[in-house]
Amino acid sequence: MLKWLLMIIAALVLAVVLFWDRVVGIPFWLEALGILPWIRRLDPLDKWLPAFLATVIALYAIFHETLWKHWRRPKLRTDPVPNCIAIPVYVKMPGDYVGVVPSFQVRLVVKNEGAERAESVEVYAAALKEETDGVLKPCEWFLPMNLKWANEDATYTGISANVERVCNVLAIWQPSPHDKPPHALSHAPNDFEYGSKAVVRIHTVVQPSSFSSVVFPGSYKLDLVVAARNAENQHIRLHFSFDGRWFEDQPQMFSAAVMVWTTVEGAGSRHSHRAGIKRRF
Repeated sequence: MLKWLLMIIAALVLAVVLFWDRVVGIPFWLEALGILPWIRRLDPLDKWLPAFLATVIALYAIFHETLWKHWRRPKLRTDPVPNCIAIPVYVKMPGDYVGVVPSFQVRLVVKNEGAERAESVEVYAAALKEETDGVLKPCEWFLPMNLKWANEDATYTGISANVERVCNVLAIWQPSPHDKPPHALSHAPNDFEYGSKAVVRIHTVVQPSSFSSVVFPGSYKLDLVVAARNAENQHIRLHFSFDGRWFEDQPQMFSAAVMVWTTVEGAGSRHSHRAGIKRRF
């Protein structure tokens, strides 16, 4: 705040030096506009000054805490570039332990650009929509719920000022016959080949018995809400499309088989980024 105050004072001094000939003519402008005669009617000013100062002091006493909190409040921002990284995962399917499986993870980086710590920060997956032939259709089988924060599998976390945290959003495992759920899924394509085609898993806090977090090849939009107890919500749309192919090479995977990008709205910003053009590895 002191920096901004010094900048304002410096700008005023510079303006006076550069435009002194105009500044000294201000009284004549005020006279021509009829403002000076109106000011003279306020004489004597000693009757008005105490009332004005009392009003300013009262307003400060009432609102200074609110203004101070608003100035220093946490400001959550998401990196427009999705964090796409290869991470081996331990997988345990019902009745059969698989072990370490290669995977690619798509994660959301959330940073607190405010001056105070953001409390109870969460990322909520509000809706999933599939795009077919340019038509966007809600996936009724998807159950909205929170996502997991990386490295702790927690629903809520705190983010200190100028610190960022990573939230797990999507996972793509190397195709395996063990990926097949124990029962048929209503939203699965007919005769889907689990052993040769990959699926996307949304990192929901729990795995529903309906396996609604399992997404099959296609083009989708996942609506996310980044929220905190003491910060404004930010609405993000994660766009992803994939065809079920698997590549060991990470750049090839995110250019030939998978495309991920985001559009972010909230706190006066809107931007988009395609991970297939510039990836964050």
